[in-house]
Amino acid sequence: MSTTERRTKRSNVPGLALQHWLAAVAEREGLFGLVLADDSGLLIGASLPDAEAAELAALAPGLAPPTDDGARLDKWYQTQMLIEPVEIDRSRLWLWALGDRARGRASLPVAARGVRRILAAA
Repeated sequence: MSTTERRTKRSNVPGLALQHWLAAVAEREGLFGLVLADDSGLLIGASLPDAEAAELAALAPGLAPPTDDGARLDKWYQTQMLIEPVEIDRSRLWLWALGDRARGRASLPVAARGVRRILAAA
């Protein structure tokens, strides 16, 4: 039986694997970007440049848990945002979707599954 590898970029380094995964989901779903932060606001992974991603990561603990709190920043960043928690091994991370809020709502569970898979393998 032949299997086809769908991923064009892959890495055994968790940080790089997260970057590839988040970029692939953002591109496929038509989002501006995805950012993953820990509960203290540190950047874990992103599909955006580091400076932009780190800024959003730092805001995550103050905006969560209401998933639509990202709406408070829409005008500042000039894009729609959505933030949701991702639970991994009793730790809470925060996953941002930047771009169309409806697309973000649909893509965050997909992105979260890949994040869990990558971090579980780390």
